[in-house]
Amino acid sequence: MTDQNEYVQMTVASGVKPLELRYTPINDCYSKMPVAYRTSTRVNSVAAGVLDPAEYAVSLEATREGIDLACWSIAEAMRHLRVFEQAGRHVAYISVRCPVALAANGSLEETMKRLLTENNCGTPEKICLEFPASILHHPTETLRTAMLDMKLMHVRTMLSGCGGSDCPMANLLAVPMERVLLTPAVTRLAGSRGDPTVLPSLMQYLHSMRAEILAEGAENDAQIQILNRADCAGYIAADTYQGSAGRSKRDMTLESAVAQKEE
Repeated sequence: MTDQNEYVQMTVASGVKPLELRYTPINDCYSKMPVAYRTSTRVNSVAAGVLDPAEYAVSLEATREGIDLACWSIAEAMRHLRVFEQAGRHVAYISVRCPVALAANGSLEETMKRLLTENNCGTPEKICLEFPASILHHPTETLRTAMLDMKLMHVRTMLSGCGGSDCPMANLLAVPMERVLLTPAVTRLAGSRGDPTVLPSLMQYLHSMRAEILAEGAENDAQIQILNRADCAGYIAADTYQGSAGRSKRDMTLESAVAQKEE
């Protein structure tokens, strides 16, 4: 029987990277050009094929393996920042998806200091730790301290799934995030005739918490224009996006992301 180590060796021997950071652009609402990137870590193996976060995130959420994978992804993003810089690309930040356990174990500050030092990263403000909405389900002093520690270190934090049914936004007061990423369902409310006041009211509430707002799943230029007028800092285009910015780009390799044009 082939064991796990043999599968890893077979994957490496095939020339495929076992782990790979993939890039989705975060575009400016005015210029529609990429200003930052959201990443996801793809797991490649000859045994299981290609696994994306949607397929493994839940099972790894509260495990040591999930924390280790997040640390690898953060370190890889730090290394990739130098590739962007060498290519003359001015990236505001790269976000990395992290499990709640990374912040809940009480050692996030120590972990980030180690990663910044080991990877010779002198621009901590260009690393953004993205946590799921579940981080707000049970707010603790440890989580609050972890977020405040990141702010003091100039490492950015972001809440994904903002506005979803499982996101208790009032708890942002207890677990403060610097950025929030609206769900595609909330983004679609931009220009909605049935609920014209919902999105502006939500964004005003989030702005009152001093959170920078990003929108996921913009489908057309009319939505983006509305988001821009509401001081939305950026958007991620939907797969179905149709507009002046051209075809939606998602899940790109590092090389493809670096080759993108910017403002």
